[in-house]
Formats: sequence, structure tokens, C-alpha cells
Amino acid sequence: MKTGDHNMSREAQALAFQQGEESALAFFYREFLPALSLYAFQYVKSRPVAEEIASDALVKIWKMHRKLNSYPAIRAYLYKTVRRDCLHTLKKEQRRNTIHQNSRPAAITNDTPFDH
Repeated sequence: MKTGDHNMSREAQALAFQQGEESALAFFYREFLPALSLYAFQYVKSRPVAEEIASDALVKIWKMHRKLNSYPAIRAYLYKTVRRDCLHTLKKEQRRNTIHQNSRPAAITNDTPFDH
């Protein structure tokens, strides 16, 4: 297959995606899931979390398939969504760690007024 033929195939898939054809969703799933998972992993450093974020991005894009009509638009939206969701996940984890650290009981000491 020539590069031009492959690009035409991608654009045909993008138009089918826009029209709501599930086979086009499957095409983009196979096309992008591995790379999106790797991209997410660079942020979150957890393979299961990265795979979930990448998979969720594909679900999100499917919900708005009518708005995306080209391969570059679909690709850009997926990467933008994965980046945003990774940053959101990291912020949530940071907040959880902060709350956890603040909720720890103070260290128990035997330092009483009688010791002084």
C-alpha cells in the first residue's frame, strides 16, 4: 500500500467515524490506543492508569464523533484529551496525598511538662 493510499484510507475512516460507523471507531482504537497509552504513561508512570486514560479518551471522542471530520482533527483531539486527563489525574493524586499526609495523627511523644 502506498503512503498516499494509506492517507486516503485514514481520511475515509475519519469520514466514516464522523458518520458514526463503529468499524471506524475500531480502526482508530487499533490505530491510536498503543501510542496514547505510552503517551499517558509518560505522565502518570502507571501502565494500568495510562491504559485506562487512553481508552477513556477513545470513548470521549466517540461521544462527539459528529464534530470531528478529519484524521488530523481526531488525532489532535485524542492527544489533547489524554494530556488533559493525565494532568487531572496527577492533580487528584497530589490532593489525595496532601489530604492523607495532613490527616495523619501527630507523632506521639513522651515529652510532658514533668520531663522539663
